[in-house]
Amino acid sequence: MVCNRKSVVVFLFFISFFVSSVFTEIKTIHVVKENSTFLSIPLILVQGMGYLSTDDIAKIYDAKTNWLPLSKKVILTLNNKEIIFQIGSKKVVVDKIERLMNKSAKLDGSKLLIPLEFVLTRAFANISGFYSEWDYRRLILRISPIPDIFPPRYYSYKDKTRLVIQAVEKKEIQIDSSKEKKIAVKIYRSKVRDVEKSSISINDGVVDSIDATNLERDVLFVINLGTYSGKSETFTLSSPFRLVIDVERIGETTSKLTGLSSVLAPSSTGFSETNIPSDILPPESSIEKETEFPIIENNDTKKLQPEKVEHKLNKIVIDAGHGGEDPGAIGPKGTKEKDINLIIAQRLTEILKKNGYEVFLTRTDDTFIPLADRTKFANKVMADLFVSIHCNASISDDTRGFEIYFLSEKATDRAAAAVANMENSVIALEKPSLSGKRDIERLLLSMAVTEFMNESATLCGTINRQVCSNFSNLDSRGVKQANFYVLRGATMPAVLIEVGFLSNAKEEKLLNRKKFQKEITENIFNGIKEYEKRLK
Repeated sequence: MVCNRKSVVVFLFFISFFVSSVFTEIKTIHVVKENSTFLSIPLILVQGMGYLSTDDIAKIYDAKTNWLPLSKKVILTLNNKEIIFQIGSKKVVVDKIERLMNKSAKLDGSKLLIPLEFVLTRAFANISGFYSEWDYRRLILRISPIPDIFPPRYYSYKDKTRLVIQAVEKKEIQIDSSKEKKIAVKIYRSKVRDVEKSSISINDGVVDSIDATNLERDVLFVINLGTYSGKSETFTLSSPFRLVIDVERIGETTSKLTGLSSVLAPSSTGFSETNIPSDILPPESSIEKETEFPIIENNDTKKLQPEKVEHKLNKIVIDAGHGGEDPGAIGPKGTKEKDINLIIAQRLTEILKKNGYEVFLTRTDDTFIPLADRTKFANKVMADLFVSIHCNASISDDTRGFEIYFLSEKATDRAAAAVANMENSVIALEKPSLSGKRDIERLLLSMAVTEFMNESATLCGTINRQVCSNFSNLDSRGVKQANFYVLRGATMPAVLIEVGFLSNAKEEKLLNRKKFQKEITENIFNGIKEYEKRLK
């Protein structure tokens, strides 16, 4: 039953009066879409937690709202899917799956208020089709379409060239071949990954190039045909959804085409070979239309392909702390923290990939990366975990041991606060706009992190248990909490690991040993696996 706003106000007057009485502040935030301000809306702070109204959420994400006053529910409909909020409850049903928000939905007069952090979650992104990023310093909510189209792949054969365009889900497609030597493919309500406008050069005689452009809401591919192109034929395959375009080769025979040419040649303006799904290898030329592309396996490819394992954690970002002009801690023998961090991060990435996880490194070489950009990257790839690797240091050269942190505004103790201050000191190397701490930051900091504090603490516990139960020469300093800048704003469980003290001569020597680096990595990995087993 849908009702008008007046009846909602009357029906829930007392609830709304109570909520209004605890408002602390109202801020104006700007919504940025496609790099331009889309609209400005109020952010309502209730006891330090930021809320948006469902009306404003509907405006931002082109949704519809239905009020059900008798059941005290509000339904938000996006892309033919429903999000059901229960007034006064933390429970929310997202596309028929019940989830818990960190704070309850609150009523203010005729408006239902939802915690801002909800629109930052993966569950909301999957329904809205938009990635949302919150800049709490400048009070900006940035939204951008989630890329759901892979860059095209191509395979050259003696009799044809095959083009494959893969999507995350089934798409509405329009194909226009009316122009000579061109085939235009428009995929509606989509975005191709990592590119606004670019071109793939093929030049195999049948296809010269493929131009790719992200339009406002759609993706346009223009296939520029070559001298020896003939008729074209298109069909689709499922699991995953793919559009296949076969272009006939005519008027040319060559012994050079013995099966397939190179796979996708990366473009310097955006396309990256890392975007090619590893589970789809070049197909045989004689493939039947209604079958799936077979995986060509030989002894080499079997070694290269990771074991297929279903994971509850799909994407993990590993952050090697410090880098470039920021060396981090430096040991008595001159060991630089940034170097040890990178070695362990790369080892951890390797073992995670071998076990079927999709892993991203924030840096792969000796590069300086601002702290805020590290979690920003993790949010952009929609990671399930963020793990930052560091080495510790102390004024006392006797201090030693392993400790692990999760983010909190209040430190566990003075020692934890000192570690956070040391790791945060790199802000001095960043742009002035990133330095300093305003009052509004303290009010809004909890928005992006409180939802994941419990999960982060649990992850800290499993990693700490695995590491410290398997090392007789490494003291456990326990799980702690502190205000680490590098963990701020992460919209996933995030932890910072201090593997040992470089300021301690014995641990500096230990941290440089390859055997220790291997063992510490394996135990961090085991801690991640233990955490994953606890997920429902």
